[in-house]
Amino acid sequence: MTTCIANDLFIKTLVKRKIINIPQEKAQRIAFMMTKILPAVFGIICVLMTLHPPQFMGVMVWIGISGVASATLAPMLIAIIWPERINATAAIWGAIAGEATYMVVYLFTNIEKSVMAAGAWGLIVSFAVMWLLSSNKKKQRITEM
Repeated sequence: MTTCIANDLFIKTLVKRKIINIPQEKAQRIAFMMTKILPAVFGIICVLMTLHPPQFMGVMVWIGISGVASATLAPMLIAIIWPERINATAAIWGAIAGEATYMVVYLFTNIEKSVMAAGAWGLIVSFAVMWLLSSNKKKQRITEM
């Protein structure tokens, strides 16, 4: 997970697209530091989550599965079913919107009581955002990222 964040999100997306404008050598050093620091951050988050665990361990498993699915399932499905419809920018924003929706409705506000339903809401938002942002004008397929 940390390698994905450091390499794919930070270097290949933010630095490559000049969203963060730094030299490649500095970006590599920062990414390396991220792979050292992020496991500790995730470990602390996991410990905090287990201080008040759910009644059943299966719910804890579904929290992770729903979180991952709300960010990744829509980009993968649309890329497989309609590869000419989706572009990389739409996939990135769809993943961000899906994960943010899931986190807001379940983890932060507890609007949705069911972890699986919260994951479904994230998935629906991810699909909608990707569909709206996709256009046939600018072709940048997901495989080119």
